[in-house]
Amino acid sequence: MLTPIFGQSAKLVSVTAAAGVPEGADFQVKPMGYEYGVTLHFFVTGENMISFDEKSLKADGWKLGSFPKVGDDGSQASFAIQKKGNYLGKVDNLKVEGSVVLYTGGETKTLTQKMKVGDKVVEMGSFKVNTGKAKGSFGGEGVHVKGDIKKIKQVKVLQNGKELDRQGSSWSDGSKTFNFKGLKGEGEVEVTLIYWPDLKKTEVSFSK
Repeated sequence: MLTPIFGQSAKLVSVTAAAGVPEGADFQVKPMGYEYGVTLHFFVTGENMISFDEKSLKADGWKLGSFPKVGDDGSQASFAIQKKGNYLGKVDNLKVEGSVVLYTGGETKTLTQKMKVGDKVVEMGSFKVNTGKAKGSFGGEGVHVKGDIKKIKQVKVLQNGKELDRQGSSWSDGSKTFNFKGLKGEGEVEVTLIYWPDLKKTEVSFSK
């Protein structure tokens, strides 16, 4: 049975409500970020938080908002729930109770492998890794990882004895590309994966 994360509930931090604009209203004149209905934003604090299970929401009549977020250090997260309807002037009386599931990790393991930029895929534990430019990649050169990506805590790259700076990441075809400043050429690099071998599903409760 799942238990509330760290013995606490998510904190309600924002409520927005929008009534319907006239039918046929021009998209260009709709308010910025307009979405008909009511949205509740929640904030979570803890440790080793990784990502949300986006199919886990339990709240009758509500849906999970787009792009729930977890910070890079796993100590902060946020999500929103949404419901259609005109709730202008009615949000004070709005009541909801529910929960959503977060993936969390514990002890980490580290894998390190030397490889050539642009060379063939290398197996690192249960992950398949290569470096260089990915087909259809907007990030250019990077470290491309296939596997259970949510288990990855951190990726590091050493090139010519220097640790390269991370520059974001992107998803493509079931893999994730971790972009690094200065990663180029056909030289040898040392790639380190820090990952959680075991994940837990932890239930976060919320209410208004």
